[in-house]
Amino acid sequence: MQEIMYLTIQARLKTELTNREQIIKEVEKEAVVIVSDTKHVQFIETKIIISNIQNPKK
Repeated sequence: MQEIMYLTIQARLKTELTNREQIIKEVEKEAVVIVSDTKHVQFIETKIIISNIQNPKK
């Protein structure tokens, strides 16, 4: 049986880039997130999907 599951990962970023579109493009194209298989579940394919990017004011 194959299923699709959406996992949410929060990441704090440090970057010299100032444009959100540049940050999103670079992360989606070049970043790697590793999710390991379990005893009964094998990950066939994973990809990064940016759903939210925040820039909190301090």
